[in-house]
Amino acid sequence: MRGLIEKVVKPNDQRSFMYKPSFELLSYLGLSKIEDAPEYEKVKNEFEKINEQASKEEDALNNTSNDLDDEPQKIENTDNGNRNESSDARV
Repeated sequence: MRGLIEKVVKPNDQRSFMYKPSFELLSYLGLSKIEDAPEYEKVKNEFEKINEQASKEEDALNNTSNDLDDEPQKIENTDNGNRNESSDARV
């Protein structure tokens, strides 16, 4: 397995990695480029759909958490100064 997969830094996030097939793996499989793999376009499209859906879900979660970050709303007291007798009782 060693040498068949290459670890590369993600271009948009220098703290994480991506893995891609090495030239040796492609040669072993009889391919000159990854696009020559059977059903490559179909698999690529499925991954793109999954990534798009995950991005939408992440955006929705971020929007929800942003709503929670808004300043708290003031709640008005609507009892007009009327106190409940039970609240005055001492135990």
